[in-house]
Amino acid sequence: TKAHVGPVNVTLTVECETRHGQEVFLIGSSTMLGEWDLDKALLMQTTPEDHPHWTSPPLDISAEVMYKYVLKDPHGQITWEEGANRRLDLEDISEQQAALHDGTFRFSSDLEPKRSRLKVRNPVRKTGKARSKSRGASQTARRTDSELSSLVERQREQIAELQKELAECRTSNSDLSASLDQR
Repeated sequence: TKAHVGPVNVTLTVECETRHGQEVFLIGSSTMLGEWDLDKALLMQTTPEDHPHWTSPPLDISAEVMYKYVLKDPHGQITWEEGANRRLDLEDISEQQAALHDGTFRFSSDLEPKRSRLKVRNPVRKTGKARSKSRGASQTARRTDSELSSLVERQREQIAELQKELAECRTSNSDLSASLDQR
């Protein structure tokens, strides 16, 4: 499939489990995505029916864009997505309008992004001028002890929830086996 020529209208969706009051933002290298300035990041939307999927408004993309997702809580706590910046390249898009499911928000335990429906490649190490432009973003992305503690706590809560679900599945499976044995 040949790449679309000219601007492309793209909607990005990412899966991110959130608690009440937390919001997911999209931030990146373009003016539309705030040029890595948290105060200008683009708020993504979800509904009770769509949660945990967060969707951006339509984005008009006319050149390669580097971006990440950011989680903000009601107290101003910021969690930057882990791993390399995501990259959206026009060469990967064959239509004038595209909807991209971008996998999951990468917490520190998920350093590899999930496959997307469109080919979205993560960038290779930057060198020269491109590297110096991104220094401000990487300095902004440094985590405080408080942010790391919050991340660890969230991961502990997720583990506890998964353990509870596993126990419920085992109980259900055991009940089903007993029922079948009685027949």
